[in-house]
Amino acid sequence: MLGEAIRHLKSLPRDAAQRADAFEVLAKQIEMHSGGVWMATRGTGTDGSVIFLGRQGEGLVVAPDGGLFRGALGRGIAITPGGLRPDPGSLTRLD
Repeated sequence: MLGEAIRHLKSLPRDAAQRADAFEVLAKQIEMHSGGVWMATRGTGTDGSVIFLGRQGEGLVVAPDGGLFRGALGRGIAITPGGLRPDPGSLTRLD
């Protein structure tokens, strides 16, 4: 289901707010379908990106320009005193 959700996001216009809001709805559907085993919590990165973090620290980043990236805590997403900081150079581009 996650792969389908990402494919759907990639089909949307490159608009950060639209992509982030769409993924939030899809993530809630995946969470309900999985019985709560899978989840992704929405947060805001220090650069204005929207970051969805899963329980194992895996993350989907919607960059301010609408680009989609995949990473994880310690692999492209850092915890800093100011909040979560994505590093686009260390993240995997999805579109």
